[in-house]
Amino acid sequence: MKNMYKFLLLVAMLTISGSTFAQEIYKGKVTDVETGEPIPNVDIRFVGSKFEAVSTADGTFSIERTGDTYTLNFFHEDYDVKQFNTRDHTGDINIQLMSNVRFNQYGQKVSRQELTSESREGFIAFESEDRNYKLWFDNRIYLDGAHYFDNYDHSKTQEQNLEEGRLDVPGQLLKLRRMRFAIKARVGDNWYGEIDFDFDGNMVDIKD
Repeated sequence: MKNMYKFLLLVAMLTISGSTFAQEIYKGKVTDVETGEPIPNVDIRFVGSKFEAVSTADGTFSIERTGDTYTLNFFHEDYDVKQFNTRDHTGDINIQLMSNVRFNQYGQKVSRQELTSESREGFIAFESEDRNYKLWFDNRIYLDGAHYFDNYDHSKTQEQNLEEGRLDVPGQLLKLRRMRFAIKARVGDNWYGEIDFDFDGNMVDIKD
């Protein structure tokens, strides 16, 4: 009886130990969000882990969870980085990545710099995180204002008022004299550009 008790205790300990150290293996596939095509050579790893997996030619992968984190990172130089939380997840993991490749007007692949937008005292600005690239808009409005003291005698005719130097004018007048809209850009430390649009009456003047 005593030996049987020891045997059952040993089985229970082995069961607990086996479940504690059971492998957590996640499988899935990585595809392009626009084309649906599989993406090979995607670097896949849990955050903070030095162990990685790489997606195959058909976009599939298999990776074992290590460490305390449940967050998977998916990295490919031609795609935006994406994270996926595996906690409580069952079944295959299907990941879709968005391409970060951009082309110029000639169809050539070009590098890109992400810009953030914000309003600064009413002016819209776009700027890179390292502040080497900046695009912003500026504007100026010139108004002419006047106030007139009305001495027009409404008991007399217009001709009589004109003879006596009286004019029937509004009490105040506000007129748009000139408006300027500017687009400004800074690239690096040595390049700066600006285009100004001047609206003066019915005339438009463009300066750079």
